[in-house]
Amino acid sequence: MKRKKLSDIPDTVTFMGELALADNEIEQVKIPDSVVEMYYGVFSGNNISSAYISKNLREIPGNFFSSNRLKGVKIPEGITRIGRSAFSDNSLESIMIPDSVVDVSEGAFEYNKIKSIAFSKNMKTIINSMFSHNSLINIKIPSYIRHISQSAFSYNQLKTLEISDGVTYVGNNAFRGNQLENILIPNSVTKIDSYAFYEHKLKTVEIPDSTRVGFKAFDEGVSVKKRK
Repeated sequence: MKRKKLSDIPDTVTFMGELALADNEIEQVKIPDSVVEMYYGVFSGNNISSAYISKNLREIPGNFFSSNRLKGVKIPEGITRIGRSAFSDNSLESIMIPDSVVDVSEGAFEYNKIKSIAFSKNMKTIINSMFSHNSLINIKIPSYIRHISQSAFSYNQLKTLEISDGVTYVGNNAFRGNQLENILIPNSVTKIDSYAFYEHKLKTVEIPDSTRVGFKAFDEGVSVKKRK
């Protein structure tokens, strides 16, 4: 069967089913504003480099644009949820998550080339593997984020990290495999889980003495200063 290279979706379409246009050779797509509902993997496995997403969509499904060539995408205000691996395995360099988004599922943006992130102010958790395997060099975790989950920022190129006071938990492997030399943990953090900052170039770490630290949270031999 001949694969599609272009996708001209009529503005009479209101929903698209699971894997509807997956595994073709589509390079560009415009999802018209008539579309209000979409299902798993609709555009996965194509060659899409640019896309317009309907402003009337409320949820982005799992594997929505996974395994494409997206370099940039605008997530419209009004989206409340982004599904698992929705934009994984692309070439995104930056991402802005609108404030309407309250829930992002595992691996939503992993395996891209992301260098900058604007978080939704209504997000409380950076979920498992959300930004793993990207190109982040600097990142500030805002104060409204409470949990940084497992592998959230693993295997980037982080050289500087600022964790704002307000974050309470740093999960397993959360920042594993980066290039940090110095880490300052705020007083709000109650637990740092196993391997959270493993495989770095760490020289100094400063943490509150009340913070619980998991197995090999930091590289062996690192100077850890505890403050009261």
